[in-house]
Amino acid sequence: TIRHRRGQSFWIPILEFQVKDSDDAIVNDVNITIEYQEESEQVFNSCVTSYRGTCHIAFEDYFSDSVALVIVTELSIVSDSGNYDAELNTAHNSNCPIFSSACQFLIISQP
Repeated sequence: TIRHRRGQSFWIPILEFQVKDSDDAIVNDVNITIEYQEESEQVFNSCVTSYRGTCHIAFEDYFSDSVALVIVTELSIVSDSGNYDAELNTAHNSNCPIFSSACQFLIISQP
């Protein structure tokens, strides 16, 4: 998302998650935590899925001329419904599932 305020452009990366089990049923109350680098420090952010099995994580506002991309390096999913298998994740701009052993990080580029 790109927004403008007082003549300055900034963008807000947002990750949207939908959690389903291996039978394709929606799973709620799942705690999702990500880790990413912001300048020189590691930042953690999390969300909990709703009754629709969805949640989103919005990052900080980044000025368009200072930050071109964000690299998300870790994903943790905790659920009482069963074990998480990253190999079943959806592929995103690649040929492998997000956060699987073959695609261990996600790059979010400025639009």
